[in-house]
Amino acid sequence: METMAITQYVDVAQLVLYLFWIFFFGLVYYLVQEGHRDGYPLDSGRTPPVKMDGWPPIPSPKTYLLANGDEVVMPYPLQPPEFLQATPRHRFFGAPIEPTGNPLLAGVGPGSWANRADVPDHTPEGEAKIVPLRTQPEYGVATQDNDPRGLLVVGDDDEVAGTVSELWMDRSEAILNGEAPLSPSGINDDLGALQVYGLMANGRYAQIAATPSRAMTLAEIEETIADYAKGAANAIKAGCDGVEIHAANGYLPHQFLSATLNQRTDKYGGNLEGRMQFLKEVIEAILAKVDASKVGIRISPFAGYNNTRDPNAKETFTAVAKMVESYGLVYLHVADTNAWGGTPDMPEILKTVRPHYTGCLMGNGGIDPVDAQKMVEEGALDMVAFGRPFIANPDLPARIKNGGPYNEARYVGWYGGSEEGYTDYPAL
Repeated sequence: METMAITQYVDVAQLVLYLFWIFFFGLVYYLVQEGHRDGYPLDSGRTPPVKMDGWPPIPSPKTYLLANGDEVVMPYPLQPPEFLQATPRHRFFGAPIEPTGNPLLAGVGPGSWANRADVPDHTPEGEAKIVPLRTQPEYGVATQDNDPRGLLVVGDDDEVAGTVSELWMDRSEAILNGEAPLSPSGINDDLGALQVYGLMANGRYAQIAATPSRAMTLAEIEETIADYAKGAANAIKAGCDGVEIHAANGYLPHQFLSATLNQRTDKYGGNLEGRMQFLKEVIEAILAKVDASKVGIRISPFAGYNNTRDPNAKETFTAVAKMVESYGLVYLHVADTNAWGGTPDMPEILKTVRPHYTGCLMGNGGIDPVDAQKMVEEGALDMVAFGRPFIANPDLPARIKNGGPYNEARYVGWYGGSEEGYTDYPAL
């Protein structure tokens, strides 16, 4: 009998392999079953109800102690069956259910509802999640929107139902996966000034208050830099001609450049060289995957957008222009974001950047076709990019060639939703 053999037909290696298969199957079964703690048993929406546990069967209820001292049982205890005022269109399972009476009372569609615990929701810190706006001085109604407080509530029958007296807000609304967004130093004194948008029930997007961020760890910075490189490589692999590093408008690289938002004391903060380190490593990580002839970068030196508040923007972006020059990127894209609000800074941007960057310089923001042609002819810019005019004029090149006319851009639809404000502009 050979070494390691238990019998003439079974050896230790076979036994270990069989045990691994049994363990692996058991692990998969356990994980799938544990995944049925949330959302099961399924509600069939039928009367009488049809119990649907899925496979494997849902596990026995388990009580979990939350950080705030509350307890939750999962799977949730079975609720009393809901008797819906609706019937299936067909007899097979999964058929659409149609209301049989008043759709707002049917319990499905626009009148659907679900039992909720008779206690307030809490944030991960154990505080009330939905609170009156007046108790949160760091938040407010977006400046471009009307404050509804004090306005009348008028029904479809033109009858006044009351007056809006209070606004409530969900303090955890924008948190992803239960965690705060990341930033260089977790500076959160200006949440109401940030450009964060949420999808409303009508399919449009509206500005909402930003969620407080937290400072990135060194490991998270390294992971993020690697993500930039991976994203760039994937874009080229997918067939893109090139990639642009977005270091403008308060995006993460822009935050690291600002002495107001970046108060780190490690190698990614402190003096100007330290604050440039994140962007420097992002560029180098991408260039390790993608040729410089396919990599551009966008900056907005004096932008008030997203409130980066760099007290030494001229010094910062003079150094950034020199750094971009040293890497030989295909272009430097300067965005005059303040022009959106009627206070253009392009002349000051060019004074800051042009003497230190000899490559292809692209401009954007508040530039009409006539000014664009003049700036290119005079050598102030090598190219001009159009954003909002292109959304409003899908045939912009033809309109420029003809000297107009131009559709005016509408604010609605830019951040998502339906085709309204995005693909419904008329062509010539």
